Amino acid sequence: MSRVDEFERRKALRETMLSGVPDRDVQLDYKFFVGRAEGLWTRFRLSLQVSKHGDMFVLEDLKDVQTRLSEKRY
Repeated sequence: MSRVDEFERRKALRETMLSGVPDRDVQLDYKFFVGRAEGLWTRFRLSLQVSKHGDMFVLEDLKDVQTRLSEKRY
């Protein structure tokens, strides 16, 4: 689970750790799960990431709130 507004962190993971594994060694499949975005700008940026990368699931029934931090990883 990822914080909905961690755009730069997801970008860094995609560009470093998640892109550095050669396909011949291992097949890696990853997904980012985020809660519902609050705010027009955040929703817009999130929709761009979803469209561009195809590696995200937006859990619309789950609001991204401070009290859920312990459930988040990246």
